[in-house]
Amino acid sequence: MRHFWQWLCGYVCVCVRGRQVNRFLNLCSRNGIHLWRITYDIEQSLRANLRLRDFYDLKPYLRKTKTKLHIISKKGFPFWCHRHPRLKWFFIICVCLLCIGGYSFRFIWNIEIVGNSKVSTQEIMECLQANQVDIGLEKESIDCSGVETLLREQFHQFGWVSVYFNRTNLCVEVKESLYDTMDDSQVEEGRKYNFIANKDAEIVSIVTRAGKAVVKKGDSVKKGDVLVIGENEIYDDNGEVKETLYFKADALIYGDVVYEIEIPISEMEIAALHIAGQYNDTMLLNLGCQKLAFYLEKMEEHGVILLDKNISIHKEEKNICFRAKIYAREQIGINIPAEEVREDEFE
Repeated sequence: MRHFWQWLCGYVCVCVRGRQVNRFLNLCSRNGIHLWRITYDIEQSLRANLRLRDFYDLKPYLRKTKTKLHIISKKGFPFWCHRHPRLKWFFIICVCLLCIGGYSFRFIWNIEIVGNSKVSTQEIMECLQANQVDIGLEKESIDCSGVETLLREQFHQFGWVSVYFNRTNLCVEVKESLYDTMDDSQVEEGRKYNFIANKDAEIVSIVTRAGKAVVKKGDSVKKGDVLVIGENEIYDDNGEVKETLYFKADALIYGDVVYEIEIPISEMEIAALHIAGQYNDTMLLNLGCQKLAFYLEKMEEHGVILLDKNISIHKEEKNICFRAKIYAREQIGINIPAEEVREDEFE
């Protein structure tokens, strides 16, 4: 590394002649002028390498010792650039780009959020932007511990939050608590809240966060069936129930749901087909498919996974209306108090 630095700064190989060569070396050493690879040619002559910046400081020492100096060779980057002037600008541009790149590391160019499932990434980004934490800010202006406190106060679902820098990324790593505390203000302490199915479905996955699950994967449930009970029994040493704790049940449950929908075709649309001279069963079917595609697009926007997109549409003869059966996979279940099972709670 030292040799590379010497080459980068440039150095010259010189020959010094005179009766006081040794005194010349002593004066250079005393005044901080570094010479290396010193070799004696004859009794009153030596060769040595000398830094380019020190070369112009030798004049008073040469005069004092009555020695003479001449340059044998010039080596290093400055002399190389002088011999190749066109390449000099290339290296200047490279140095400028490196400086710009190094300066850009002081800023945040991306915000990465990991570990969230209950709270969307968009909600977290909007919270950060509302509190002046956004792309393009300097790292020094961001208080990581303050951002952590802000997110914990804003989103009660987060049990642990870590904010740190990774190069030019601001990493927000969260771990959501097992108990959903978003509606804690509406939950009465010591009261039993069950997790209830809000639609008919066949369960394909279940992850219990709080409470005791009474269903398993593959079970078919009806609207209003209890999925998870919000209670926990504490046993004594004899295996008998010592105490029963009641709380809010919570789970992440996905089920396959069957939707049966009707797609009516209005008289105005039929009249438009008559005017165009294209009124037939095929055009009515295409019109129904277009309306169905719009309905499916809305379902996908809400995170519903369509399991069967080859949907058969059956036409009714009396009314111009099509019936479709859709198979979808979505999250099911809501929390209600154990003693309250009302129809309007399911929707």
